[in-house]
Amino acid sequence: MTDNRFAKPDPSVPGGYLLTPAGTLLMCSNAIHDDDAGAEGKVRAARMIRAVLDAAATNGCTRTEVLETLLCDYGIAPDRRRAAALELAGTVGREGFVHALQRAGIGIRPM
Repeated sequence: MTDNRFAKPDPSVPGGYLLTPAGTLLMCSNAIHDDDAGAEGKVRAARMIRAVLDAAATNGCTRTEVLETLLCDYGIAPDRRRAAALELAGTVGREGFVHALQRAGIGIRPM
């Protein structure tokens, strides 16, 4: 994995990476349809996406329904899901992303 818009190298862990907000949303998008995520993992992933969608709507985003469909419908092409994750993360910003997850009761350690 290289330095990109979805993950950044973790300077505290050799060979480790930190997910960006867009990377976290993309991971959640994938988890919703992954049997290995388990029932609780799927619920948490959906809750994370919903929290960020709600924050985007509060910020005036009028495309939340479209973004939700793009992220949560596994029949959507991966490049369109990646674009949706980037757009949604950009709409709320880094701080808004962290606050949205905290308000939803999701433990997160901002870096």
